[in-house]
This record gives sequence, structure tokens and C-alpha cells, in this order.
Amino acid sequence: MYKILPAISISAGLHSLKRWEIDSKYKESDCFDIMHAQVALPYCDYFFTERNLCGLIKNKYLKFDEVFGCQVFADCEEAYDILKNIGKTA
Repeated sequence: MYKILPAISISAGLHSLKRWEIDSKYKESDCFDIMHAQVALPYCDYFFTERNLCGLIKNKYLKFDEVFGCQVFADCEEAYDILKNIGKTA
């Protein structure tokens, strides 16, 4: 179902989760972060982002990383290790 209109599904899911976080303040930059996720998740193998957005993407209700088969990371060292090893396993 998510894959029919992925950008709309991702946007709606992430915006709604962000709004439901009671202690979170919605910032203008959150909209741009979500737009990046809309573009990356359905079409990329890896998505490196900040911790909060990574948590939303991997949220137990949405699991967008699993739905779209995109590995999502927020840790810089982990991202470096992934990038460094791309192509070595092929």
C-alpha cells in the first residue's frame, strides 16, 4: 500500500508522528527533513540523516526503512563504515 504513492505515504506518516510527539516542537527545518526522506526512502539503498528523523523513519508503527528496503542511519561512524565497505562485498 505504501509503495503506490510513496511520497504521500512517507510525508503523511512522518508529519503525523512528529505532531504526536508531545514534547517535540515542530520546526521549519522538519518539513525539509521529511521532504528529503520522501525522495530518498523509495529509491535509495542508504539514507543518512539526523537522530530524530532516523527514529521516526524506524518507528515501530511505520517501519519505513523496512517497507522501502532502505537502510537508515544517524551515526556518523556507522555511515562511514557503510560507505567505506560499499563495493567490497560484491
